[in-house]
Amino acid sequence: MPRPESICNGCGKRKPTSKEHLVHVAVASVLLKDRAIKTGKDRDAALRAHPFFSGLKLYRDPLRSDPERPIFLTVYVENLICKECNQTWARELEEEAGNALYQFIHLHRPAQAVLREWSFYFAVKLWWAQKRAEALRWGDLVPVLRAISGRAGLPSSIRVAQVRGRRWEFASMAGGWAGDPPHITFIIRGVVFIVTRLPKGTDVPWPSVELEAGVTRSTLPVLQGAELRDLFEIERPRVGRLSPDVARA
Repeated sequence: MPRPESICNGCGKRKPTSKEHLVHVAVASVLLKDRAIKTGKDRDAALRAHPFFSGLKLYRDPLRSDPERPIFLTVYVENLICKECNQTWARELEEEAGNALYQFIHLHRPAQAVLREWSFYFAVKLWWAQKRAEALRWGDLVPVLRAISGRAGLPSSIRVAQVRGRRWEFASMAGGWAGDPPHITFIIRGVVFIVTRLPKGTDVPWPSVELEAGVTRSTLPVLQGAELRDLFEIERPRVGRLSPDVARA
């Protein structure tokens, strides 16, 4: 049975929807530190078998052990982009970014420019991965995804920092933009990505640097517990949205 049509947020055309996985194969190789992962089947099997990623939980407080329910990185976002966009610019973006992420995170080589576009794209997917995505059917994100796919240079401030400790293999905020200034945060293997709605270069209240080509992991500021609490909006009241998704060993 054909999938229903919607307005693709990538190209703006009315087309059948596609399944856009939260974690692309190339990004899974970074999460698992395994470049042998080449297919979606490899990715799903590895994520389900890995003792850390198979046991991810939703936490109300990432600094304490109070899990609410399990979460899974094999999920996908519906109604985001069409099949053609999925198989062209989105695939190229994530494959290029996956290689750049591996070098930046695991080999400590300088960041590449593609990581800015990918960070915003991954934040968009995190925004919608834990909820029904019916609202995406009307193409409201076309300007955002066109800016990302065009690689014209995002005007938003995208910050990076790091955290110490092996428990931070992966973490993310659930429910979308939060805080002041509005931001979506995720952590991959101890590297913190803070995607904001602020103009590029704007000062933010968290120790971090702008994600630019040439930045290296060894020079990133280190976030402490109180700063992480502020980033994840832990101690402020939350009404009608999920708590942070944070994985702990």
